[in-house]
Amino acid sequence: MTLISRVLSWIARLPPADTYDVAVQRDIPISMPDGVVLLADHHYPRSGDNQPTLLVRSPYGRADVWGVFFGQLFAERG
Repeated sequence: MTLISRVLSWIARLPPADTYDVAVQRDIPISMPDGVVLLADHHYPRSGDNQPTLLVRSPYGRADVWGVFFGQLFAERG
């Protein structure tokens, strides 16, 4: 667990993490019906099968605090 992950989970009052072993697959291309290709990041716990999916869209991009907050923190909690 990173320090920023610990601080953000405390600020957001999230429940304890199930795991801190989280993998990230970056820049996954997703084609839209109009031909535009969007890029996504997939944060997921390495352990456990059939984990639920949480889709988060943000106009602020996938980098910096937004990626950690929405990706890392929720993936740590399955």
